Amino acid sequence: MKLSRERLLRESGTTGFRPESLEKVIRLVGLLNGIFRHADLRERLVLKGGTALNLFLFDVPRLSVDIDLNYIGSAERTVMETERPALEAKLQAVFEADDFSVRRMPVDHAGGKWQLRFTGAQGQGGNLEVDLNFLHRIPLEPIQVQDSNLLGSFQAKGIPVLDIHDLAAGKLVALLDRCAARDVFDAAGLFAHPALDLERLRLPFVVMGAMSREMDLRTATPERAMDTLSDFDRMVRPLLRQGIQGPEPGSIQAKVREGLARLLPLRLNEAEFVEAIWERGEIHADLVTADPEAQSRIAAMPLLLWKAQNVRQHRGL
Repeated sequence: MKLSRERLLRESGTTGFRPESLEKVIRLVGLLNGIFRHADLRERLVLKGGTALNLFLFDVPRLSVDIDLNYIGSAERTVMETERPALEAKLQAVFEADDFSVRRMPVDHAGGKWQLRFTGAQGQGGNLEVDLNFLHRIPLEPIQVQDSNLLGSFQAKGIPVLDIHDLAAGKLVALLDRCAARDVFDAAGLFAHPALDLERLRLPFVVMGAMSREMDLRTATPERAMDTLSDFDRMVRPLLRQGIQGPEPGSIQAKVREGLARLLPLRLNEAEFVEAIWERGEIHADLVTADPEAQSRIAAMPLLLWKAQNVRQHRGL
């Protein structure tokens, strides 16, 4: 997908986004359509992260310039490992067909990452990143196939997206783990969204939090949503619509802390679930849900199994 300078400036004037940032997301929208046009990719991959939130769930309050995907083709490791090379090759072909210069980042057992470079309509260089994770391959909630909100005259159509509760769990755990300004901004949008059921969120939030390498959900507090004013001005404000009085970081932070206070501290059974994994390397899904299907899904989650195995090995259990 190539844009003329005139069309880019016209789209920028219509949407209120800066041309150089807007062009990245227009290219991203085209890339999403290109990826999920292929049935074998559409059946095995799902969109998550900031792009899923801001482009599909919210009405594009900020631009997100990365594509984060989970492989969900099979829970079985052997099947995943068999399918992985062909999937990655197909993605590489999609990137190259869309006139990107492709740089494959070092291969990791958890997934693959690509940096995609292009020459923009105004002559400047631009880049996108695509991250494909093979460990988060068992979602708790059903996948939603959605059309994105309109970005000017551009739209991604028929894209598999994680359910809002799985999306929210990932975003909130990321916030508690790294506290980036974009996470605080997105979390405020989540807590204000009418489709978010906080009681339903608790299960994926606790399960996702238990997978964390370092952030202990048992001791996490709402105050982890720290003051990120300098990061907000540098990392978030340039991606907002220009000429519109946007929300101030202080009010965003207050809303997020208020939302987190409805999830933290953990309830006793939730803390016991996390403790069993972190202290003994045991997964007791019955502590957090009475649903047999959900229990089975939790017990089979690769990252929980990896976490539990590491704990047992480290402690000699």
